[in-house]
Amino acid sequence: MNDYLQLAIGVMIMGLVLWSAYRHGTSNPESTGRLSRKFGELDKKLTAMAAHSAERDSRYVELDAKVNGIADDMVTRADIDTLRKEIAGDRSLAERTWHAVNRLESFFIQRGIHGDKS
Repeated sequence: MNDYLQLAIGVMIMGLVLWSAYRHGTSNPESTGRLSRKFGELDKKLTAMAAHSAERDSRYVELDAKVNGIADDMVTRADIDTLRKEIAGDRSLAERTWHAVNRLESFFIQRGIHGDKS
C-alpha cells in the first residue's frame, strides 16, 4: 500500500508541474509577440544610433587631432618668458661685444693718428 501512495503522490506532483508549465508558458502569446516586435524596433533604433554615434566619434577624433596640432604650434606664456630671458642674456653679450669693439676701434684709430709705435 505504501508503494501505491508514493507512486500516486509522485504522479500528482509531476502532473502539477506539467500543468503549471503548460498553463504559464502559453498564457500570453500575443503580448509576447508584441514585446518581440518592440524589441526588434528598439534594436533597429539602437543600431541606427550606434552608426550615427560612430560617425560623430570620428568627427570628434578629427577635431581632437586639430586641437592637439594647434596646441603643439601654440606659444605659451612660459615660452615667451624663456625667450625674454634668452634675449636679455644675448643683449648683455651684445653690449659687452659692442664695448670691446669700440675699445679696439679707438685703439686702432689712436694708433693710426699717432703713428705706429710698436
